Amino acid sequence: NTNYNKLYLFNPATRQLTFKEHTKAAIYAYLVDSFGREWVGTRGDGLYVDKQRYAKESPTHVVPVNDFYDIKEDAHHRLWIATWKGGLLCATGGKGHPITFRQFLTHNNNAAKIHDLELSPDGRLYIATYDGLYAVDTRRQHITENDFMAYKVDNKQLPANEIYCLKK
Repeated sequence: NTNYNKLYLFNPATRQLTFKEHTKAAIYAYLVDSFGREWVGTRGDGLYVDKQRYAKESPTHVVPVNDFYDIKEDAHHRLWIATWKGGLLCATGGKGHPITFRQFLTHNNNAAKIHDLELSPDGRLYIATYDGLYAVDTRRQHITENDFMAYKVDNKQLPANEIYCLKK
C-alpha cells in the first residue's frame, strides 16, 4: 500500500510490481488465510474480508473499531487481529460460514492499543501494546483472557511499556 491508498502486489521471483486496486484508506494489514479469503485491515475504514467491509458503524458487520494494524493466522485457523483502541480480535468461521469475533486485551486503554503481532513457530502469539508485551499460546483450543501473559514495567519484566514492533 502507498500513501495514496493504492494496493500493489510484488512478485519477488519476477521483481514485478502490479497495481491491484485503489482503497479508501491506508492498508496496514494484509493476509490471505488458509481458506483463500483475503483480509485487508485499514487505518480508519475498517476490515475487509473478501471485499466485505466490517466496521463499527456497519448495520450488519460490526467490529469495535475501524483501525487494524496486523493480522496473523494460527494452526486452528483462527485469525488474530491487532486493533488500535479495540484490543485483540480473534476471528473464527471457515469459508462459507459467518465470521465471529471475540475481543481480548480491553482491560485498560493502553492494552487495547496494539501495534504489532508475531506468531512464533511454537504457536505462541506475541502482542506489542502500549501496556507492554503480551503472549498467549495459540495451540490451546479454547483461549480466555486469563491465558494471556503480560511482560511490562508493573511486573518488572520490561524497562518500558510502549512496544511498537516485534521481530522473530
